[in-house]
Amino acid sequence: MIELEVKSREAAIQENVEEARKKDKGLKVEDGLAILSYILMWYGFSISLSVYNKWLFSVEGVDFNYPIFSTSLHQFVQFGVAYLIRRYREDHIEDWDLRAIMPCALASAGDIGMGNLSLRTVTLSFYTMVKSSNLGFALMFSVLFGLERFNWRLLLIILVMSVGVVMMVAGETVFSLIGFLLVMGAACCSGLRWSLTQMLLKGSKMYNGDPINTIYYLSPVMGAIIFTMSMLVEGPINIATSDFFEIKGVLAGSVMLITPGVIAFYMTLSEFYLLNKTSVLSLSIAGIFKELLTITIAYLFFGDHLTQINLLGLVVTLIAICAYNAFRFTNFNKSHN
Repeated sequence: MIELEVKSREAAIQENVEEARKKDKGLKVEDGLAILSYILMWYGFSISLSVYNKWLFSVEGVDFNYPIFSTSLHQFVQFGVAYLIRRYREDHIEDWDLRAIMPCALASAGDIGMGNLSLRTVTLSFYTMVKSSNLGFALMFSVLFGLERFNWRLLLIILVMSVGVVMMVAGETVFSLIGFLLVMGAACCSGLRWSLTQMLLKGSKMYNGDPINTIYYLSPVMGAIIFTMSMLVEGPINIATSDFFEIKGVLAGSVMLITPGVIAFYMTLSEFYLLNKTSVLSLSIAGIFKELLTITIAYLFFGDHLTQINLLGLVVTLIAICAYNAFRFTNFNKSHN
């Protein structure tokens, strides 16, 4: 029975992987508008969350010293929102399949946990630019898992885009090796995370391709993992004796920690809907333009400095994004001729 179940699951994954490969080839106008709306939602919520976290965690802002603990709360808030929606829809509650959830939860916890921890030591623009390297990781894992066909032109585009990212990072005045390694670790986990998430959305009847279901089953496991990381790294005594609630007040402090969890829920929801409509790599490419917007906001509101090389890197990255879109458009035309 177990072997049949495993074979059935593998067959379901393979079938849906083939569908994922074709997604960028045959999009209708309605699909294009839906994708655009999801991208705009993702941009809005993601940039808002990045700016909010930078303000909450940085010394220049609120200086809340426990970003990993805060991130674990985000996951539990997301679970609460998903639970309420499922109760409203009267969805049937299935048992948790930890074998399917755990790899994705670990990758997601690494992405979010290391990313938020790095914001204490690096600027928002530096974080954004280094995190853009998840493109390479996304391509690597997508090819390894059979979600994307390897193509030399595609590899060249990704390499050019990576050069643009390196140029954008050049000249960082206060370089933190620990911060850099944390962001790179988050980027690697991010590429792995989205490949595993797409397979999870497509290959399990438990999630049924529904982002709400995926958040419901995934977020509490992620929250538990990140909370454990927080206890080990930040320490329960330090968190319990923090003067944060004394200074801000219990009500205001609680609202400040819960609010980003709600933002994170809608950001994750839009990401999952995008994964349903496109591919991991397309999502990553769309993310690059979002990162450019974040860099602009960091420059305008946080005073992050950009040199001429940084700006040239932005231009190179934009050109690579255009080349990627042209590559996808060419494939689309070939599939319809």
